[in-house]
Amino acid sequence: IGFIFKDNKEIPVALPVGNPGFDRHRRGDFFLKIESFKTKNYTSLQVNKDPGVNIVYLGFIFLISGCFISFFMRHKSFYLLVKKSSGNKNEIVFAVNSNKKKETLMDDTEKFKADLTAFIRKRKGQN
Repeated sequence: IGFIFKDNKEIPVALPVGNPGFDRHRRGDFFLKIESFKTKNYTSLQVNKDPGVNIVYLGFIFLISGCFISFFMRHKSFYLLVKKSSGNKNEIVFAVNSNKKKETLMDDTEKFKADLTAFIRKRKGQN
């Protein structure tokens, strides 16, 4: 911003530094031309407290934990279906699925079958 003094009055004028002959198009008794211009370089640093930053960090921890669980841990699914059969009998259908190391599923299935059989026999002995 520059100032023109006319009739003892100070008139502000915007001076575009990139176009030195900008004022020739204004019709008047005189025109302004910028010969040289020095810039002042400065920077400002502002530090504010952000109360939501802990929530962002918590979300980041959940995201990284989810990626770790998804890529490096084994996920197994067990399916158990209990059906009423004829008479006083029940039929149990069991299935298992995994995303990694499917060759070890048979061992897991046999262990679960043994544990389930022992649990059922124990329950029958209590009743």
